[in-house]
Amino acid sequence: MYDDADVVRVRRRIEESALERFRQATEAERVTARVRLHLAGPRGRTVR
Repeated sequence: MYDDADVVRVRRRIEESALERFRQATEAERVTARVRLHLAGPRGRTVR
């Protein structure tokens, strides 16, 4: 996720896609979750 990402859209994708797939995989009737996003600097090799 980039720092300029649409947070509402990201949340909707988590709720509608990721949690639904998890619910199906665990055969649960309902899944509730609390998601915490941590924004970090870009990964990769740094040359000084």
